[in-house]
Amino acid sequence: MSSTTVYALQPDIAKAFLRRHVSESSRAELLRFVAAAIANDATNDLDDMRRAVIALESTLDRALAPGTLLAMVEFDANTGLDDASDAGARAWLETLARDLRTRLGTEAPPAHGAHQLDRDRGAMKAT
Repeated sequence: MSSTTVYALQPDIAKAFLRRHVSESSRAELLRFVAAAIANDATNDLDDMRRAVIALESTLDRALAPGTLLAMVEFDANTGLDDASDAGARAWLETLARDLRTRLGTEAPPAHGAHQLDRDRGAMKAT
């Protein structure tokens, strides 16, 4: 799969993560799940969480149609917001990505902006 395809799929990966891991649980339950995955060295679960962090960060970095982020939070994550706007959804998703990165600790993907997807995206923009 090319890096262009992987980059294009990041919003879909983020949405799938929200539906699978966030829509039916609280933030605290999700973070306990991550902690348990680390404690049990659950490679597949940790890989899912790493991919989720990258997908969320990548999605937040791009220009999206109005209402996209709000739909991701309200529909995919099944979460109502006090600030039901894209700005409110952006803040919620940024906090989620930061919380996951923090909980993953040394298991987190490379720092935002430093993983291969970011480097590939920069190369795509230069061409």
